[in-house]
Amino acid sequence: MSGQLDPAFIASLPPSYFTENVSAPLVRVSTAFAIVQTVFFALFLTSRILSKQANGIEFWLFMPLTYICCMAHCANGLLMVEIGGAGRRALALMLEDPNKLVTWLKLCKAEEFTWGLSVMFPKLSILCLYMKIFTTRPYRMAAYMTGMAIILTTLAVIISGFAMCRPFAFFWDKTIPGGVCGDIMAGYRYIGIPNLLTDIVLLVLPLPAVYHLHTNISVKLGLFFTFISGSFGLVTGAVRMALFFTVDLFADPTYNSITTMSWTTVEPGVYFIAACMLTFRPLKRRIPWLKDINISKLISSSLSWTGSSRSSTGKGYTKEKSLDGKVVRTTNFELQESTRAHSDDEESMKSTSAIKPKDRLKMSGSY
Repeated sequence: MSGQLDPAFIASLPPSYFTENVSAPLVRVSTAFAIVQTVFFALFLTSRILSKQANGIEFWLFMPLTYICCMAHCANGLLMVEIGGAGRRALALMLEDPNKLVTWLKLCKAEEFTWGLSVMFPKLSILCLYMKIFTTRPYRMAAYMTGMAIILTTLAVIISGFAMCRPFAFFWDKTIPGGVCGDIMAGYRYIGIPNLLTDIVLLVLPLPAVYHLHTNISVKLGLFFTFISGSFGLVTGAVRMALFFTVDLFADPTYNSITTMSWTTVEPGVYFIAACMLTFRPLKRRIPWLKDINISKLISSSLSWTGSSRSSTGKGYTKEKSLDGKVVRTTNFELQESTRAHSDDEESMKSTSAIKPKDRLKMSGSY
C-alpha cells in the first residue's frame, strides 16, 4: 500500500477510483440475516417451550450464545461499512481519513473471535441433539470426539487471533516500534480446513445408522434429508474457505473484504438456522406454513410411533408392544418422541410396521 502513495501513481488514477463503493452486498446480507436469525430463534424458543423441552445446555447456553454471536456478525458488517469504510478503496481512505482504515482493522480483529465462537456453538447444539437420539456407546463416543475437535478448533482460532501480531495492537497500528505479524492470510485460509472436517463429520455421523434401517427407501431418504439439514453450513464453509484462497484480502483490504465478510456472516448464520430447523417439528402441528421451510417435512409421518406402549426394563433396553400384540425387546438406539403428538398419523403406522424391532428409533420430543 505504501508504494501506491506515490503522487504520480495517485494522479494516474481516475476520479471514479476514489468514489467507488461496493458495500451494498454486505449491507444487504447483514440486514437480512439479522432479521432471519431473529425469526428463527423465536421459532426455536417457541418450539421447545410448546414441546415442553425448554431444558438442556443447548437451550440455555449454546443457542442463545450462537444468536448473540451471529447478531454481532451482522452488526460488525454494518459497522465496517458505516465507520470502517468497507467497500471503499483503501488508498482513498488513507488520503481522506486514515482513522477509518484503523477502525476497519479493529473490527476485522473482532470478527475473528466472533466467527470462531459462532460456528462452534451451533455445531455443539446439533451434537446435543445427536446425543439425545443416538444412545449407543459408539455413537456417543463419536459425538464426544467430534465435540472436542470443534472446541479445539475454536481455541486455535482464538489463540491465533491473539498471537498473530506482537504486540496485539500492531495488527492495526503499524507505527509501534518492533512490532511483527505472522502470515495473517495463511491463518484465515488454513483454519477453515478443520472447520470443514468437523462439518463433514456432523453430516456423516448419523447416516450409517439410518442406512442400516430395515425399512422402505422413502423413510430412509426422509431421515437422510433431516440429518443433512443440520449440516448446511458445510457448503457455506467451503465457499468461505475457497474465497480466502482466491482473494488477496490485504492488497486492498476494505475493498476486497466485502465478499469474504459477507460469507463470514452467512456461514454461522446458516449453522444457526440449521440448528433451529431441527427443532421445528412440534410447531408443524400448530403452524402449517412451517412445512414449507422445514426440509424434513418429507419424513413428518414416517418418524411417528403410534399404536405402541413402552415400559422401561433397564440396562439400555425397553419393552414394546408391537401392532400385532407381541412384546419385543429393543435397544436404546432409538429416536425419542412422544407418541401422543402423532397418534393421528395413519401413514406412519404403515411405515413403522415395516421396520424391524431392533431398528426401531425413538425420537426426541424437541426434534
